[in-house]
Amino acid sequence: MLDKIVQSPKAPSGVLTAIMKDGRQLPADLIVVCIGARANMELVRGTPVATGRGILVDRGMRTNVPGLYAAGDCCEGYKLQSKEQRNIGLWANAGYQGRTAGANMAGADESFDYTILHNISHFMGIDFLGMGDIVHPQPGDRYRRWQRGTLYIQAMEGADGTLKGLNLLGGAAVSGIVKNHFMKRLSGENVQLDALSRCQLKNAGFPQNFIDYLGGMVYDGA
Repeated sequence: MLDKIVQSPKAPSGVLTAIMKDGRQLPADLIVVCIGARANMELVRGTPVATGRGILVDRGMRTNVPGLYAAGDCCEGYKLQSKEQRNIGLWANAGYQGRTAGANMAGADESFDYTILHNISHFMGIDFLGMGDIVHPQPGDRYRRWQRGTLYIQAMEGADGTLKGLNLLGGAAVSGIVKNHFMKRLSGENVQLDALSRCQLKNAGFPQNFIDYLGGMVYDGA
């Protein structure tokens, strides 16, 4: 819908309204528009370097041209969930990709396999955290939800029980713990939460059944 909004004035009634290209008028309490980002490909245009929406790289940040590496917002690395190359312009990904590229240029054989969609934002006094792909459900996917006070958590599971994405309102102080174990769930690693992580999540107000769920224990539905 973001490419459909022409303007967002107030209607004669005083209600904020999004006016669409097809003439529709949608009243709203709040209208948020995101411009996104696009990699600048001028440097490699007309060269043998393979590109899509960014410079295509393997898990070692190597391009299709021997000896040439790319990292950060300019490249398309492999996304952990889809196993496809995708440009994800996030600082954390860029840092890990740069470290991988630098190590390999120095003769190592490193790989970065953990590119995922994730975001932390603060608006209207609320911390919003999103990680994974939760906006494109497939047949059989299901949502799980937890709430305690101002903390709200939504998880999306695949039909096979695979955790595919998390959205949280609140909990920014322990977002590193949540993201770390979410990524372990995605990669199939041992996901047992240690005692310290459990205590930190509980102290931050997370429900016990969500802590168990994140740590790989059976979800009891409570």
